[in-house]
Amino acid sequence: MGSPGQQRSGAAVAQNDNAPKAPIACLVCRSRKVKCDKTIPECQNCLRLGVGCPGFSRQNGSISRKEMQKSADDIFKAAGVEKRRVGSCEECRSSKHRCTKTRPACRRCILRNLPCVYPSKPHHLRERESSSQPSSSVASSTAAVAGLTAAAPAPTRPLNDGQWTSPALLHVFGVNVESLCTDTLPKDHGLRLRLIDAYFNRAHHLRCLSFIHRPSFMQSLESASITQDYGEPLLYVMYIYFDAALTLDGADRDSLPSVVPGQAWAERARKEMVGEMHAPTVQSLMTAALLCEYGLREDQHALVFILSAFLHRAIRLLGLDSPRPLPSHHTAAQVTRREVETRIVWASFVIDGLAANGVEKNMCWKDHIPGIPLPCSDDCFTSQLSSTPRYLLQIEDSGMHSAIADLDLSSLLILVVRLRTSVMQLIRVADPGMRIWEPSSQFVRIIDQLGALYSNLPQKYYLTDANLFVLKEQGLIGSVFALHLFIHAVIFDLTRISLAGFSFPLAPAFKSAPVEFRTHCQHLCRYHASQVSEIIRTGISFSPNAFDDLFCPDATVESTKVQIVYAATVDQSPETMQRTRDNIITNLNFLLGIHGRGKDAPTQFVGFFDFPINASAARVAKC
Repeated sequence: MGSPGQQRSGAAVAQNDNAPKAPIACLVCRSRKVKCDKTIPECQNCLRLGVGCPGFSRQNGSISRKEMQKSADDIFKAAGVEKRRVGSCEECRSSKHRCTKTRPACRRCILRNLPCVYPSKPHHLRERESSSQPSSSVASSTAAVAGLTAAAPAPTRPLNDGQWTSPALLHVFGVNVESLCTDTLPKDHGLRLRLIDAYFNRAHHLRCLSFIHRPSFMQSLESASITQDYGEPLLYVMYIYFDAALTLDGADRDSLPSVVPGQAWAERARKEMVGEMHAPTVQSLMTAALLCEYGLREDQHALVFILSAFLHRAIRLLGLDSPRPLPSHHTAAQVTRREVETRIVWASFVIDGLAANGVEKNMCWKDHIPGIPLPCSDDCFTSQLSSTPRYLLQIEDSGMHSAIADLDLSSLLILVVRLRTSVMQLIRVADPGMRIWEPSSQFVRIIDQLGALYSNLPQKYYLTDANLFVLKEQGLIGSVFALHLFIHAVIFDLTRISLAGFSFPLAPAFKSAPVEFRTHCQHLCRYHASQVSEIIRTGISFSPNAFDDLFCPDATVESTKVQIVYAATVDQSPETMQRTRDNIITNLNFLLGIHGRGKDAPTQFVGFFDFPINASAARVAKC
């Protein structure tokens, strides 16, 4: 019979044999060596990867590693998804670019015709072997749950240990970097507030994106109704503007992870918004507008092209671009919603104008101008006593002199973008017989409008020492610098065809123009190009936030071209040559320091010297 202890032990064994056994992780998670949550019917990792979850049968526990890998490969192949391997290739790792980790070659190496070589042992394993410090179990479990251990070479250590940190990096981020690289909304309330502050202080006022009413948004956040009021896709894309890299320099910036903070949020916002395109809402339009801005930063021009068209069509479908009077007894909430809708329309107008760059066949807003008022000032956003409405066509017809001083920043930018579109269209007109010097010509009329805009800017937007600190506190510093750069750039974009080398279709019209008119245009072009360099000096000495807008490096590149050509072909006096050299140095130093548009941005922008002005540049340098 055995002893009572043996009997109890045998009974316990029998009971354990009859008890239900915990399911084994699915084959996909096991092959990728990540933690499986074993959610029925599909685990979260498989849902995130877009593959069918094979389930959690305990029979899978006895198959060999080779069979498991083959089964996982078949699952990825059936889903039409590329299976990512652990570890980046050497090319992507050395250049700190995100690697698709597909074998035998990653997508970046294929596109760039680079040799794609993967290390024999994954990078994070080599680091673990060479480190005497044990990895943090908390950080490891966080990375596993987020799916980072296979999708990217994420560290298994907390931020304050090893290569992922320096005192400057820890001070700037203040959080574990891994929490910024997942595709789920952050749970920590303090982190959410930091991300939201980054958006409102850095991106909210750029390019007429100020359609989110901050007081209403913060009230919704504090009342825990933010997801219901604004939708998850909009929140995802708002959070991507947390750009701590802008406050880092040199080695500290180079120590940042290759995974871009917020990239996964932007991708999830895009997927969810595209799924809602069939039923557009105000929230989905706001998401699309912010994704356009993000797409331009990441050089995703095809995405911007598609989303811009969606914005235009959805706005027309909802009738947001037509006058719609408010009820006679309207509420503050109705006024706020109407202003939000108005700002979405103008944001779409600006995005389209800048993305199309004056090419008519690429423009959505080419047939008409929205017949709604321009955005009101932020002070009147929710006012039940509406401010005097201003209309774009009325301001253009009045010559701009009387209305400019009363316009808010968003309205001024809309005017500039509208004029820029007109300039880009005009210089593409092949009409050598056009009498561009006559006061009634479109050429002179645009110059007069730009001059009126430049001369009548409200004083609160001047780049004075007193104003700069106020503008920074208000989160307006980047948009005001962009406004000044836009104005100067639009003027020299139009008048540069008076210089040699800028062979736009309209340039031959200067052959029959009076010499005095051509000389005036050349001097005007050079003056405004040099003003760009002055603005760059002011911004560099004040704050990196001054150059948040994507147009800043573009304006700098074109300004440099103009100054080189002018100094080489029009005025070779010692004074002009010296000032041109100083401005070029300023411009190049600025371009070489650009990092907000990827690590390759400095090379891309400085590469404008491939433009056929090398002889002119060399001539200026020798002088």
